[in-house]
Amino acid sequence: MALPKFKHAVLVRLAGVALAGTAGLMAFTGLTATPAHAQGWNVTGPHNAQCKGAGLYCLYYHQDVWYSNNAEWSFNNYTPDLGSWKFDLCSGGGSGSCEGWNTYIRNNAASMSAVGCAGMTVWYSPNYTGNFNWIEGGSWGNLNSYLVNNEASTSKGNLC
Repeated sequence: MALPKFKHAVLVRLAGVALAGTAGLMAFTGLTATPAHAQGWNVTGPHNAQCKGAGLYCLYYHQDVWYSNNAEWSFNNYTPDLGSWKFDLCSGGGSGSCEGWNTYIRNNAASMSAVGCAGMTVWYSPNYTGNFNWIEGGSWGNLNSYLVNNEASTSKGNLC
């Protein structure tokens, strides 16, 4: 059964208003904007890196790796997700007697160090994505305000 000409025109017009409204709402809310890109910052500090553990790379619970009561995690490989790892060393020696010891690393690290000549990168998201901080080999650095207590993965720099 065909609609009378008047009702058909009203339905077509209502459908057009609905589509225009949806497009306007998408543009207003930014749904059509281009995606943001990750940013990286070089946070290299002094070239006097150290790791108490056997690894070439370390993450620390506090900023300033020289903090006397600092928990540390030492590693040698890429870590796509820090969620299951815990700070297991103390910068003053021993274990269990420093702030942050046995705390999960993900979203709790504040500084990093790279002992060898290869640098290190700390990423905001798992699998090496999102904003990142990096340091040169043989140095340490404090994570900036974007990543301090907001880190999820680590990668090492090019071998030298």
